[in-house]
Amino acid sequence: MADAHDWIEDDIRRWEARLERASKALELLYGLRQLKQEEELEKQAPGVSKAESVPVGPGTSATLPTVVARLPIPTARRSARDQILDLLKEGGNSIPGLANAIGITAQGISNALVKLEEDGLVVREEASEPGLRYVFRLPTDEERAQARDDDAAADAAIEAALD
Repeated sequence: MADAHDWIEDDIRRWEARLERASKALELLYGLRQLKQEEELEKQAPGVSKAESVPVGPGTSATLPTVVARLPIPTARRSARDQILDLLKEGGNSIPGLANAIGITAQGISNALVKLEEDGLVVREEASEPGLRYVFRLPTDEERAQARDDDAAADAAIEAALD
């Protein structure tokens, strides 16, 4: 069963790497923002050292390290998509179950599941439990192989039509 979901692990690693690169880019941007704010403070109070008080608003002042410390720093958060895939590794689940586990609305879960289903990363099944319409799970190896075959056949048909 572990081999069946290695492709999801690979996708998750690629997305985590993208997130890491984006996080580093944001850190760089915030560093540039900090430098720009330091330049602005220098223009407002020329010759004031970083440890001295500088004006930060009408009738208020603070030391530059205090001002910089108050700048918002972005925090990385895993996407609902990644969290859904992680939960589905443990077994099938419903929209309400996923919404409760992740802490977002059922509509948000539904939207993410539609995209995951379109990408072939989840499978929707009729629910056997009363009160639920569908449950979602990860595709089996056979279902993924069939999807790849279907994609290859569609690509071949397109190529043949273009020739």
